[in-house]
Amino acid sequence: MAVIYPDIENIQRLKVPPTPGEWDLINFLKDHLDDAYEVFFNPYLDGDRPDIIILKEHCSAFIIEVKDWDLKSYKIAGNNKWEVFDGSKSSSRASPQSQTFRYKKTFTICIYQ
Repeated sequence: MAVIYPDIENIQRLKVPPTPGEWDLINFLKDHLDDAYEVFFNPYLDGDRPDIIILKEHCSAFIIEVKDWDLKSYKIAGNNKWEVFDGSKSSSRASPQSQTFRYKKTFTICIYQ
């Protein structure tokens, strides 16, 4: 079983609870990865807060941004931006890929400092 940080009990008490998709992923990782994996939920990363980082010593790091979106409300706008429609107006936001690339850059800088 993967080691989860913070532990499940503390995640349940967070002021901003995980989304249903984040809960599904946390539970899947907990149940399907062995204890060589460390799973960090919503870690502080030099001002950023990726949804999940998975680490396995001497092997790999995964940075995951979970989206619980109704895809009918989104359109790819180009330049790593997505248009979000809420019924009455649209707004632009960074794509999940763009967010993850930023987290990767920050993570790499933090590791090598």
